This record gives sequence, structure tokens and C-alpha cells, in this order.
Amino acid sequence: MSGVRPRNPRSFRQERRQRIRELRVQGNTIRQIALVFAADHHVSRLQAFRWAHDISLAEACEVYNNQVADDPEGRMSSRRLSTYENWPGSVSSAEPKVSVLQGFAQVYRCAPGDLVDGDDYTDEPRAERDAGQPRRDGSGHGELMRLGTGQGAATGAVLRTFEAAHPDELRRILGLANVSAAKIEPAWSTPPSTTRASTPPRPRR
Repeated sequence: MSGVRPRNPRSFRQERRQRIRELRVQGNTIRQIALVFAADHHVSRLQAFRWAHDISLAEACEVYNNQVADDPEGRMSSRRLSTYENWPGSVSSAEPKVSVLQGFAQVYRCAPGDLVDGDDYTDEPRAERDAGQPRRDGSGHGELMRLGTGQGAATGAVLRTFEAAHPDELRRILGLANVSAAKIEPAWSTPPSTTRASTPPRPRR
């Protein structure tokens, strides 16, 4: 999708950067930011993910060429990537192959399907899907707490549901790089009242 071309690309990039900062403060992930860009500017998801990472065509191609070595069509150029990003909204565009989408999924740290345009027809409840809408709770704690009645209740399926919908949000909230629902579930599922101080042994007489 080609969308509306800005008259001043440098100014438009600054606007995008400001929008990224605003959405990050609200707790949005890179994927959510990309979906917002795609919806607001009517561009392809392939282009929207590049915008969300705030990199140029040349920079995206450089990372692709350094990380993806099995592209049968050779090195990626800015012109070639542009034809993929503009598909199908331009007569000079080209549909990206699955191998290309897999390669850029490595570049943008996402799933190849995230780069494919179209509607979501999955059956999961909306709360379990990443709808890509900006969040109003900047801390990110609000949504986690709404899944339970507090930290003690955020256990089991609640943690797994939150992690599935927002894979990197749980780590951001807790401030731990390698945390997962499986790792913190045992600690959170133990009620504080069950922790008892050990009783010292009685001295023998």
C-alpha cells in the first residue's frame, strides 16, 4: 500500500519518532506501534514495522543482508524493498515471497505473519489478542491487575494469558530481562500467609 507521500520526508520522520515516543510511554509494543502506523497512514505492515523500528530503507536492507544469507534473489536493495513495501498499492510494486517475509521477520523481531496485511479471523477472545491499539495506562500494570484481583491472584492462567497477549510487556513491567509466566508463577501462586517462620528446636534437658 502506498499511502500519502509526505512532502518533507525528514519532517515526517520526526513526526513518526514523536509518535513512537508517545506510544511507548503508553506501554505499546513494537508490534502495536506498527499496526497503528499501518492503520493511520494506510501503508503495508512491512513498511509499518520498519517505521516502528525507526530505520530507513538502506538501514533495513543492511541488517537484512547481514542476517539473512539464504535469499535466492541475492542482496536486498532499497529499491527492491520499496517495491515489496508498496505492494499491492502501486503498479511498480511486487508481492514479497514467504522467504523474504521470514527474513524481515528476523530483522524486525516478529513473526512472518505479522508482516502480512489482512484481517484477523482468529477465534480467541479480544482480551487474548494483541489488537494494536494505543494503551492509556502508561505503566502497563493496569491491564495485568484487571486480569486478577491483585498480585496474589495474578497466577496460573492469568499470567499465561497476559504473557500470550503481550510477550514483552510482562518483562517490561517487572523490569526483568528473562522473566516468564512459567518462572514467576510458582512464586506468585504461594499465598503470603503460608510462609511461616521456622520454629527453633527445643533444647534437650
